[in-house]
Amino acid sequence: MSNAEKLLKEWGSHYRFKRNRATGYYSMLNPAQLTKRFSELVRNLPGCPGMLASFSAAAIWAPYVRQYRMFIYWQDDFKPLLKALELKNVSTGENVIIYEPYDPGVFYPGSIEKLPPVTCPVQTYLDLCGAAG
Repeated sequence: MSNAEKLLKEWGSHYRFKRNRATGYYSMLNPAQLTKRFSELVRNLPGCPGMLASFSAAAIWAPYVRQYRMFIYWQDDFKPLLKALELKNVSTGENVIIYEPYDPGVFYPGSIEKLPPVTCPVQTYLDLCGAAG
């Protein structure tokens, strides 16, 4: 095992994904529509207030990842996101999870050149280490 791999595994064992505040929503839009609208919204807002996270980011980095929920880090007012994705707050059956990150470092360095914008591979790995499933 290389030192980099050892460091990454150690970091993953200490990262606390659950410290991010999560809220579940439901949208009638299909995954392709959700992704398209998310990309358009973020492209038109200054400062890239959001990125796909967790399994959604993993699906971009490694297209063989299959998942049916959209996971998003969002750092500003939710209203534009809720409107663009036609989201309704639900207690169960959510297909979109929005995380308010406890640390804005989740956005660095990220990939804003990609559409949709996604967390960097290291952050994506850390999110997956802390996620269920």
